[in-house]
Amino acid sequence: MKKSVPEPPPVPKGEIVPDKLISIIEKMDRFCVNPEVSTELVKLIELVKERSAFGIEKYGQPLYSEDGRNGIEDARQELGDLLQYACKIKMSNPEAKDIVEFLKLVKTALVVINYIFM
Repeated sequence: MKKSVPEPPPVPKGEIVPDKLISIIEKMDRFCVNPEVSTELVKLIELVKERSAFGIEKYGQPLYSEDGRNGIEDARQELGDLLQYACKIKMSNPEAKDIVEFLKLVKTALVVINYIFM
């Protein structure tokens, strides 16, 4: 098991990731024939914009492709956090009827990730 290691502060180098990601999702949305998926893609664009704004406020810059950090490690750590949050939701609200919307968003995010690496 690999330990979670703190990453260095990011540096502004390379392409701006949120801009590229939004353009990828918009391209997917243009060719999407399923209105439900299209709605989720729009929600993901809004989420990316929100998180980018948070990152700019926190780090003084958007996420860059060559920011000096290990993207796989960052994503691995965030995945661990996501799993814990999902478990917390289930533990604190076993019925979790509103979780359906969140799960649709997660499913669509996985489709986008798959599309990125195709």
